Amino acid sequence: MTAAARASAQGLAVGATIGPFTLTGPAWRHAIADVYRATGPSGAALLYVIRPEVAVNPAVREAIGRRAAHLAAIGEHRQLVHTLGAGDIPGILFVATADAEGNTLRDVLTRKQQAAPGGVGPRGAANLVSAAASALMA
Repeated sequence: MTAAARASAQGLAVGATIGPFTLTGPAWRHAIADVYRATGPSGAALLYVIRPEVAVNPAVREAIGRRAAHLAAIGEHRQLVHTLGAGDIPGILFVATADAEGNTLRDVLTRKQQAAPGGVGPRGAANLVSAAASALMA
């Protein structure tokens, strides 16, 4: 099923409003969520809408809310995408992040693997871990 078809099945379409966000289109699919591009109070955003079959689990709902609140409290850091918040409106559990420009970690690792058989290497891996750790410690 395509992202657009899943959005339609959940009643989500371009122009739909979820909390303070207005959907502008489907983006991609994650393991437990469908991701949509949106606009909100701070501008461009991504909405991770947790799939209904996952969202029915109370432990998942509680963990997502707790982690989203923690990440939103971290604030902005150049190594992290800013978490704008989370919501639980009837039938829809979501997490909102800023829609940041740039490369994902997956993009960087794929490029490095294609450029050299060894991929990122020990020093490169240490640099990536260090950057992520410094962002989370901020």
